[in-house]
Parts: sequence; structure tokens; C-alpha cells
Amino acid sequence: MPEQEKSIQQQQIENIAQVISTPRINEDDKVALRSMFAGRLELVTALRNVFFGNATDQERYMVAEATSSDEAKRVLKKIILPEIASDDPFKQSIDLWQTVAIKDETDERVPLVIEARRLLIDMLRQALKILDDSKAKAPDIDIDSKPLEKITYVTLTARNTFISHVENQMVAIWTMANSTPESPDERNKRFKKNSNK
Repeated sequence: MPEQEKSIQQQQIENIAQVISTPRINEDDKVALRSMFAGRLELVTALRNVFFGNATDQERYMVAEATSSDEAKRVLKKIILPEIASDDPFKQSIDLWQTVAIKDETDERVPLVIEARRLLIDMLRQALKILDDSKAKAPDIDIDSKPLEKITYVTLTARNTFISHVENQMVAIWTMANSTPESPDERNKRFKKNSNK
């Protein structure tokens, strides 16, 4: 193979590797997270408390101020309620329906699992509305005040999954916000390494 052809082929491979290895939460998203949350654990905690409906007025104000830009809302939605998008990198298309575990469920229980996931997604949408309207109500996760007949498999599963999901995403936000940006040299090395696989 002539050297020029090999070089063109190698460049094509590197371009494909770059597309495939691009993370769903990209460096631009991380820049937005760093500008909001780097070194501000109290803000991440406040965001969690706002979503759980037990934030103080000061926490609600802090979250409203920090997340007022469209970019902030876009990145938080991308993390907290992922949806399949046309510009997702390969092998990184994900939404909360894709992660529903039904493999070991009986046919009778699958509708309950699906209903619980639908309720979880509704709860997350309701929580995210607070970013647009600080007076919007958080999802109701209080179990103690509910009559026993109002607590079902679906409502309890959705509630517990909501709490776990929000907690996990807060850890992800904190981790990404406090990560060191990848240098151009590190990025090029990663692309070349991935293209050689």
C-alpha cells in the first residue's frame, strides 16, 4: 500500500475512533459543570435537597441563581434525565427506559415495573421543572404521612429509585465538576490509542 494511501486510511481510522470515543457528557458539558459546581459541595447538596423537596429558602435561591442559564439546565437535564439524541456518540445512546430490569421478572410483574419506571421519569421531569420555576413543587417522596393503601409496589419502587437516581447523579455531577480537564495532548493520545484497538 502506498505511503500516502496508508496515511489517508490511518487518518480515517483516527477520525472514526474520535467519534466513537467521544463521551456522551463531553468536555463542553464538563466546563459548564465546573463553572457551576467546582468546589461547591454545598450547591450539589442544595440541588439534591431541592429535588427532594426539603431545601431551605437559601438553598432554593442558591440553586436558582446557579442554574439560571439555558446551558446549565441543558447539561443538568442531560445528566439527570438522559434521553436518546441524534448526536449521541456511538455506543452511548441511553435513556431511563433502556435500564429497566425486566429479564428476571414474570409476565405478570412486567407491567408494574414499567409503571414504576414511568412514574420515576415523571418525578424526574417534575424535579427538573424547578430549574425553570423555583416555585414549582418537588416530587412527593414522603411516605410516613401517606395512608397505607396509597403506598403500592409502583409508588414505593418509583420513590426509592428516584432517591437513588438523584443521589447517584449528584455524585456524578460532583465528580465531573471537580475533574481535571483533558489536555489536547491527552485527548490526541486517547484517540490514537482507541484507533489502534
